[in-house]
Amino acid sequence: MNSNSTNQAAAKHELTQYFDELTRSNGNIRLVGICTEDGFDIQSKTDRFHSMDAAKLAAIASSISSLSNSTAQQLNREGFNIVIIETNHGNILFMRARYLGEPCVISMATSNSSSLAQDRFELKRVFKKVQSITAPI
Repeated sequence: MNSNSTNQAAAKHELTQYFDELTRSNGNIRLVGICTEDGFDIQSKTDRFHSMDAAKLAAIASSISSLSNSTAQQLNREGFNIVIIETNHGNILFMRARYLGEPCVISMATSNSSSLAQDRFELKRVFKKVQSITAPI
């Protein structure tokens, strides 16, 4: 295994631990995931009551991000910050970020027990953590 692969594995391990702790410690978070901008899953985690198809989630997150960014560019001449989908059972949020220097999309699904403000706060915490992860040198 070369050093680049080892560094990426260490960074992914850090991300996995963070997602595990986040879903354990916050009962409102049903799912948290990160994918490449072109729709490939990097890491995802659900709480113990839900399941998902990680590849499908990554493809959906990538598509929603791309469409949202195009719409924001056309209407406001700037990219989007957060996309929120409100449902009867909770919220689904998407945010663009960078992971190991590469563009990515963060996804988070929450229960209807949390407020939109709480969901945005948690998503921004995830964003900061994802942005802070670097591959060890």
